[in-house]
Amino acid sequence: VRRLVRQILTAQGYEALEAASAEEALEVLANPGHSIALVLSDILMSGISGRELARRVKLERPGLPVLLMSGFDAHEGALEPGSASDVTVLPKPFRPRDLARAVKDAMGSKPAAPAESARD
Repeated sequence: VRRLVRQILTAQGYEALEAASAEEALEVLANPGHSIALVLSDILMSGISGRELARRVKLERPGLPVLLMSGFDAHEGALEPGSASDVTVLPKPFRPRDLARAVKDAMGSKPAAPAESARD
């Protein structure tokens, strides 16, 4: 799924950086050499969950949009009480255009540009 999402985002003009885990994503996010415009993650992962990743991202970078993907109903506890209300959940399965629209909406409709990045 991560590779497919990257291909879709790259085709839309985004520079998509990949991380194999939430821990790796946090390391990349902490690197000042990367200009990150959005964090995109699955909710269910081994180790740190997507929910916890979103919480940590919001603590470290409060204005950074977070988009979570889930194969479960977005209303079934996708985000825990007290979690950031500005975290969006994209239900799976989705079509490439659904992903592109969700990324655009989460980023505040900013047009795709090489300097923008998405994280999986």
